[in-house]
Amino acid sequence: MPGAEIELTLAAFEMVIDGLAVTETEAGALAELPLALSMCVYSHLFAGDLTAAAFLLEELRAATDATGTTLAPYGAVGLAAMRGREGDCIALITGSRDDVTQRGEGIGVLILDWAEAVLYNGLGRYEDAAKTLEAAVLLVPGDPTINDHLGDALWRAGHHIDARFQWNHALTFADDDTDKAAIERKLKTGLSEKPA
Repeated sequence: MPGAEIELTLAAFEMVIDGLAVTETEAGALAELPLALSMCVYSHLFAGDLTAAAFLLEELRAATDATGTTLAPYGAVGLAAMRGREGDCIALITGSRDDVTQRGEGIGVLILDWAEAVLYNGLGRYEDAAKTLEAAVLLVPGDPTINDHLGDALWRAGHHIDARFQWNHALTFADDDTDKAAIERKLKTGLSEKPA
């Protein structure tokens, strides 16, 4: 997706989530506010605005305290991962994984795996990132994005044959032409500019 489209998509997402947060507050549906704020945190994380994400994380903590909501610290985990704060990130993941698993929050486990993979990729620990993404693929085997990212981590870890296998697997599930083209480029050149 070209940069302008990403910015428009993120802007539209923010408008919906911000509107949801305002509507919930006005309607007195404060119990749903932490989830809406958590989505806002992630929209800023994905846009690369860690400062705004950190600000919203404080708002999220206040809303969680006010409502007594037991939402896992997804925003804090994502922010710690993107900042490369290994100690904070791993402590949050470790403290949350059993809880979200016991509550049956499969998406929660995926979010924690995503954050761990982001952390390890950012730290240049590609073997660890690949191991985390392998666990995520076991949870959602048909997800093209997770399979694609696993291929990336495997490539960076030096496992080029395994990376190509994973990219081929991702290609079978990809339904967007842009995603397919990006994966096909990786199959031809790996993550380098020269054909492999």
